[in-house]
Amino acid sequence: FFKSFIGDPYIFGRIAALHALSDCFAMGAQAQTALALCTVQLASDEVMTADLFQIMAGANRELVAARCTLAGGHTTEGPEQGFGLCVTGVADSLGKLMQKGDLQPGDALLLTKPLGTGCIFAAEMQQRARGLHVSAALRSMLLSNE
Repeated sequence: FFKSFIGDPYIFGRIAALHALSDCFAMGAQAQTALALCTVQLASDEVMTADLFQIMAGANRELVAARCTLAGGHTTEGPEQGFGLCVTGVADSLGKLMQKGDLQPGDALLLTKPLGTGCIFAAEMQQRARGLHVSAALRSMLLSNE
C-alpha cells in the first residue's frame, strides 16, 4: 500500500498492482488471488467514484494479465489517495519457493528494474525532476516482473 505519486489514477492502479504482484513473482510463485485496499481522496461523489473506477480498472488490467483473481477488498475516503493489494500465490513445490533467509554472502542479487524511482518521484513532487527521468521511471514501473 502506498500513496499516489502521480495524477493519473489508472496508471497508479497499474503500478500498484504490478508492485504487489512482483512480491509474489520474486518468491517463485504464481499469483492466484488479490485483496485490494484503496483510500480515495475526498472530493465530490462523482470524482471519487471516477477515481476509484480508474484505480481498479488499472489494477484489474494487470491482475488479469497475471491470471490473478481480485477476490475483494475495502475502500475508505481520506485526505490522500492510496492503493495496495495483498496477493496470494502458489508454487509447484515448497522447494521452488525462494526465501529471503536462504541468501548467503556472495550470492548474486538480480535487479529487475532500475533503482531510484522513489527519488525521481520525490523530486517530481517538488517540481525538480526532469520529464525525461519521470517518463523513464514510469515506463519501467509499468513492466511486469513475471
